[in-house]
Amino acid sequence: MVTKFISLGTGILIAVSAMAQVASANGPSAQETQVGQSIADIFRSASGADIAFVASGFLSVSKDTKDLASSFQFPTDELWLVTLTGKQLNEAFEKSISFYPESSPDMLFLSGTEVTFQTARASRPKILSANVAGTNLDPAKTYTVSMPASLARGGLCYYSVWNFTKPEKVISPSIEKLLKGKSVQTSTLRWLSHQSL
Repeated sequence: MVTKFISLGTGILIAVSAMAQVASANGPSAQETQVGQSIADIFRSASGADIAFVASGFLSVSKDTKDLASSFQFPTDELWLVTLTGKQLNEAFEKSISFYPESSPDMLFLSGTEVTFQTARASRPKILSANVAGTNLDPAKTYTVSMPASLARGGLCYYSVWNFTKPEKVISPSIEKLLKGKSVQTSTLRWLSHQSL
């Protein structure tokens, strides 16, 4: 069963059939998810990339929903455009949810891709499928990805998946200018949880 979890407050979740936000009593809140996805959407739009990432560890969710710059901890960081294989993307998705349902700074908020994963009480989460623009992720294909430079350099232990020393392109303007005055948008959830006993 695929389930959507909606946070109603600290420690309270309701389940609705359909898609699932990666959220729990300890995981990212509905607000953090929408902030993260809004920032990732802006990164992808500015760069023209297939996919964009921002990690939970880069966010400090502000009450100001009309200025995303206030929710990004490292506004002077550059936005890089890099290329990853589908295999690397799948490895990144696995790392992203490795601590689910616990909260983790490694958690990636996504734009341009949707990922379905399976959870079970006795084992770690497992990626079932991923798509990019509605097409199944191809492990052998390459995809353009935009993300903060410090993440692209392997930050938050993503060096086991990638470790770029320079980008294909530095996106202008700065992240701070990209996010300044931009509001949080409500968007379709991009992590889909398929639960098994």
